[in-house]
Amino acid sequence: CLSWYCEPLLSRDGTFYVRLASGDPMLPVQSWSAPLLTYILKCCFELGFDVHFCGIALNIFLGALLPVVVFFISRELNFSARWSYYAGILTAVHPVLIEFSKNILRENLYLFFSSLSILFLIKIYNCQKNKLINYGFLGLFTGLAVMSRYEAIEFVFLIFVILLWEKFAEKRLSWRDLFFSSMMYGSVCIITVLSLLLLTINNWYAYFWHFKNFYLLKIINLL
Repeated sequence: CLSWYCEPLLSRDGTFYVRLASGDPMLPVQSWSAPLLTYILKCCFELGFDVHFCGIALNIFLGALLPVVVFFISRELNFSARWSYYAGILTAVHPVLIEFSKNILRENLYLFFSSLSILFLIKIYNCQKNKLINYGFLGLFTGLAVMSRYEAIEFVFLIFVILLWEKFAEKRLSWRDLFFSSMMYGSVCIITVLSLLLLTINNWYAYFWHFKNFYLLKIINLL
């Protein structure tokens, strides 16, 4: 908050997201961006709130929560409480993360949901019992991270690799556990992504935003 008060300037990307959420007709027809941030800002705009204020408030809120998530990740990695506090404090005062928090950018959404995905991934690895609810949360947060920044798609493949490692290398999972864990994770992740994708497509057609073309292009490039 103090950083924003001292330097209340938006970056070029932040200005673009504000214009996008406000439905600026002067923007080009084909502009590709992961839709979660702009969808949240557009919902705020339709409810009558100031897009600029909501974007800054969202990023400051997520920036304040990120050190808490880092603390719990450190505890799951068996660090002492003291070193976990240090990790949280370093996250809170990191200059780059402060810059993300005082601007309207996708990075804080991406880092927050990616960190939660990492937290539940570590919890699953540390847990002796195969709890499907953890895979559900993992799929939810991975899907939200993908819709924040497309780079999070790497988590999807990484998690399936870890499941196969637990099955064949460490022999911790039975075939039944592997099947139900993969189904829980995959179905929740896909439902999250498709639900948000359908919401953003329906809302952004009025502003000439065809996000589905980006996803089709991504799939083609992966193939």
